[in-house]
Amino acid sequence: MTGELFSSPLKASLATLYQSCAADKLNEYTYDARLADLSYDLQVLPRGVRLTFGGYNDKLKTFASYVSSKLARDLDDVLPSNEEEFERYKDNLLRAFAAFKVKEPYGES
Repeated sequence: MTGELFSSPLKASLATLYQSCAADKLNEYTYDARLADLSYDLQVLPRGVRLTFGGYNDKLKTFASYVSSKLARDLDDVLPSNEEEFERYKDNLLRAFAAFKVKEPYGES
């Protein structure tokens, strides 16, 4: 469990930044698998990282192993490789945070 993960706005922002970077980079590595209707979802939540895999294919186990390995062992492959790339992710995140104030509030139907 990662109780510290969302204990401050800074840590929550870093978790969101990691999720965005990792998902974007993994999309590069998983393009062919997505064409074969294999999918994954990466979420950074207060209790930890959640990976969800889907698709009807005999390669699903290999695909899940590959994505998990990239996140666990090849961390440099899923993080920004230079300052320019980091700034791009940071800018996207700042725009999303700025847009929070103008989002439609949740309501019960």
